[in-house]
Amino acid sequence: MADHLLNLPIAEDDVIVYGGDHSPWVQAVLLGLHLKGIRYRVHSFPPWRVFSFSGILMPAARLADGSWMLQSQDILEAYGYGRLDRDEFKAILRILRGGVHRVDSITRFWNLWSRVRDDHSNRLMRLRNFLLRPFQVLYYQVALTRLGITPVTSPTPDEMKANYAVWQAKVLRSPGLFMDGESPGLRDIYVFAAIQLHASMPVPSLQVLQCAPELEALRSWILVMQARCKDYRHLYSAPYFDPGATAPDVSSFPERCAFWLGGVLLALTAPLAGLLIWYKRRSLKKRGLIMGSARF
Repeated sequence: MADHLLNLPIAEDDVIVYGGDHSPWVQAVLLGLHLKGIRYRVHSFPPWRVFSFSGILMPAARLADGSWMLQSQDILEAYGYGRLDRDEFKAILRILRGGVHRVDSITRFWNLWSRVRDDHSNRLMRLRNFLLRPFQVLYYQVALTRLGITPVTSPTPDEMKANYAVWQAKVLRSPGLFMDGESPGLRDIYVFAAIQLHASMPVPSLQVLQCAPELEALRSWILVMQARCKDYRHLYSAPYFDPGATAPDVSSFPERCAFWLGGVLLALTAPLAGLLIWYKRRSLKKRGLIMGSARF
């Protein structure tokens, strides 16, 4: 990261992750921290100096030593997880393609984003984050729409099964309960994060994963991961694979009111917001911080 992101004042020792847990990349970082037993909090919006550099890319993280990092793989590598190879990363992107159906219903897309919690300890700052979040949601709605995946070009159920089967094969070949052996590793984290994406706003690929007879071993792995992550606060998949489990807590009514007020303000300033989104995406592409669908 640029030097001007490395010297912000530090108020707490926890890791602060900026973004929303409907993002698979944020989910991957949160899962990695949870499995290491590292305390963290999730804030919707980064400080202004971070926003001016990276926009609202998810995730940005302030580590416990005060340093700043972008990109989930860089953050996880800093905590000893290594990196996915190129083929594995592409295989993750293939299972994420089904997540584009989140914007099939724009109303549901916005409503579920309004319910994502924010961990900021200051109530006024939490409300500020909810007020600003609609800009974040619009940014990602535009990003998903620009991928050009329609009901005609999105993965078919058979393609979804094949994309999942790649990872089921890794479960079956592993000598342990997890893809990476006796303990969950980077591949377990990214695949489980992708499943949290599909469950956070249920999409057809989630139903394929629930029902396909060919994916029984992968469903067993999901139950093992859920048992390992039973205290994880962002476990959207839980009620879909374990009928006795509950979904994550949601934001409060005043927080959702702040979100929808922010949505009204965004609508009133739509031309300016659209211009800012265009400018930030253009500057981030020039710096190589986003490439195609890899960020979404």
